[in-house]
Amino acid sequence: MKIFYPHLQEYFKDKITIDDFSECLIQLGHENEISNNFIDIEFTPNRGDALSLSGLSRDLGVFFDRKKLTKTFDSPINNFNFNFKNNAKHECPYISFLYLEIDNIKPFYKDYLESYFLDLNINKKNLFTDVSNFLLYREGQPTHCYDYNSVSSGITLEKSNKKEIFKTVINQDIEIEGGDLVFKSDGEIVNLSGIMGGVSSSCSKETKKVLIECAYFVPEAILGKATKYNLNSDASYRFERGVDPNCHEKILRQFIQIIDDHAEIKDIGMNSYNLQEFKNLEINKNINKIEGILGMSIGEDLFDSTLNKLGFSVNKTIKVPSYRNDIVSNNDIAEELARVIGYDNIPQKKFILSHQEKEKEISKEEVLESFFVRNGFSEVINQPFSFSTSESCIQVSNPLDSNKKSLRTSLLESLLINLDYNLRRQKESIKLFEFSNIYEKTSSEIVEKRMLGIIVAGREGKNFKEFNKKIDKPYFKNILNEIFHDDVSDKILEIDRDRIEAKFKDKIFFFEYELNNLRVNTNEKILDKMKLGDPIRTYKKISEFPLMNRDISFLLKEESKIVELEEFIENLDFEELKEVFSFDFYKDNKSSNIKVAFRFVFQSEKKTLEDHEIDKKIKYIVKSTLEIGGIEVPGY
Repeated sequence: MKIFYPHLQEYFKDKITIDDFSECLIQLGHENEISNNFIDIEFTPNRGDALSLSGLSRDLGVFFDRKKLTKTFDSPINNFNFNFKNNAKHECPYISFLYLEIDNIKPFYKDYLESYFLDLNINKKNLFTDVSNFLLYREGQPTHCYDYNSVSSGITLEKSNKKEIFKTVINQDIEIEGGDLVFKSDGEIVNLSGIMGGVSSSCSKETKKVLIECAYFVPEAILGKATKYNLNSDASYRFERGVDPNCHEKILRQFIQIIDDHAEIKDIGMNSYNLQEFKNLEINKNINKIEGILGMSIGEDLFDSTLNKLGFSVNKTIKVPSYRNDIVSNNDIAEELARVIGYDNIPQKKFILSHQEKEKEISKEEVLESFFVRNGFSEVINQPFSFSTSESCIQVSNPLDSNKKSLRTSLLESLLINLDYNLRRQKESIKLFEFSNIYEKTSSEIVEKRMLGIIVAGREGKNFKEFNKKIDKPYFKNILNEIFHDDVSDKILEIDRDRIEAKFKDKIFFFEYELNNLRVNTNEKILDKMKLGDPIRTYKKISEFPLMNRDISFLLKEESKIVELEEFIENLDFEELKEVFSFDFYKDNKSSNIKVAFRFVFQSEKKTLEDHEIDKKIKYIVKSTLEIGGIEVPGY
C-alpha cells in the first residue's frame, strides 16, 4: 500500500520527516520503502486495521502527537425503511445502509478531496464513487454505492446457489460459482460481495439518488475470491484482513459530511441490520505475566499509557478496540508493547535447552547444515502449508491462504516452488535443502516427523571443475554417501519436469528422509572440514530484474599472475556486480601459458540493466587487467 507522505503528515501536530515515519513504521512491524514522496508499506495479514491513513496515524500516535482532522455530520438522521434481506448472517453479521438524495453538485472539489486525486494520480469517476474511494484510503473501511433507482425494490444478500454470469463495474463478464456471496436485486446479481459491484447498478455523474452500503464480512467469506475471479479489488484486500465491525455509523456520517461539502442534500436516511450488538473483547490485566513474556520490567505507567495511545481502554481489564481483531490474549498484548519498546531494546538473555534428546537432534542438524552449505547448497525455510487435500492431511480452520488449507505431509511441493522461483531468475546451479516438521493424520492419531528435504538441478557448481557438468543421480548419491552412514540412494527420486512451470531441460532430483532415522558420519575428517560455528550468512532478497552474464577469457604468460588477477577481480566494487566465478581453466605444459575464464554476473535491484551499461564495466575490467602486464584478453 502506498501512502503519500504529506497526507500522513497532516495527522500530526509537529513536522516529522519521511525518514522518521519510515523508521517508526518498521519498528512497529510495517516494513516499507521510500520512493520520492511516497511510503510503500507491506502489511502482515492480521493488520487490516492499519490499511489507511487513520490506522497508520493511530499506530504512530505512540511516538508523535496526533491532531483531530475529520469532520463528521452530527445532525439527527431519520430511519431509512429499506427492503433488505440478509440470508447470510453468519458471513455478514453487521451491515448498514445510507440513502442520500442530492442536487446542485458543485463544479470543483474542496482541497482535501481534490488532493487525493492529484497527489495519487487517480482518475475521478463521480461524486459518490470518488467519496467512497477517498474514505477507503483515509479510514480503511470499504463502502459501496448503488444508483438507488436500480435497486429501489430491495436487496438480498445470499450465497449463490448456481453458476451465474455477472458483469462487473469494469465491464468484465465473470461466471459466479455456487456458494459465493452476492447481493441481488430483482433476482439479478448487483454486487460480488466485498469485492466488486456490477455495471447495472453503478453510479454515474447523473446519479442524484444513491444507496451506500457499509458492511462487515467475516474474512473467510471473502478470502481468495478476488484472486479466484482475477479481480483487482482494494475492498477485498481490506475485508480479507478484517475491518472494524463497529464503525459503520461513524463512516457513513463522514460520508454525509463530505457530500454536504460538495452538494445540496435533499433527503437522507440510514438503517443498520446487525445480528447482535457488538461487545468489545476484554482481557484480564496481568502486568506480571506480560513482563514474563517479554523478559523485562515495564511498570504500570508505561504499560497503561502505551496501550491507551494505541486505542485500548485500560482499567482492571484491557478493553480491545473493535478495529483490532488480531488481539485475543496477553501474548498479543505483549507483542504490542514489544513493537513500541522496540525489539532491539529488549534485553537479551541466554537460555539452555536441557532436554537431552533435543540437544542430539540440534547437533545433527548443525552437522548436516554445515556440510551442505560447504558443498554449495542453500537452506530454505517455507511455510508449513500445502495445496493438498488428501485424507492424510490435517486441515487448518483459519488458513493464511485459502488455497493452502493443509499442513504439509512432504517437503516436495514447497521445494519445487523454490526450484521454480530460482529457475525463473536464471539460476544455473540449484541445490536447496530444508529442515521442517510434517504432519500426517491416521485413523487413530496425528503423526509428527522431523524431515530433511533436498532438491537439486542444473550445473554441479560454479567452478571450472563442475561448471560444464550437469547434476545427475551418481553425483547426488556421492554427496549423500559422504555425510550419511547408511546408503540412502534408494530415496533419491527423479522428478517430472512437468511439475514446474519454468522451461527447463535438465533432470531434477529430490531426497527426503526422517531425521530421527538418519545416521550421520561425524568422524574427525568430516567435522574438521565443516568448522561448526562459522558466522551465519544473512538473507539477501533476490532481485526481480533479469541478470546479465559476461564471460572473459584471460591468457596468462606467467603462472604468478594468477594471484594478481584474482586480487583485482575480488576487489571490484560495482554495485550491480553480484557474482564472479571461474568456470574454465587450462594449462599448456609446453608453453606454460594458462587460460582461465571468469563469468561476471550483473543484476540491479532497481531496473533492467542495458547492454551499454555492462559493456562499460567490462571495458574497464579488460583495460585494468591488461595494465597488470603478462596478461592478454583474446578477442579484445
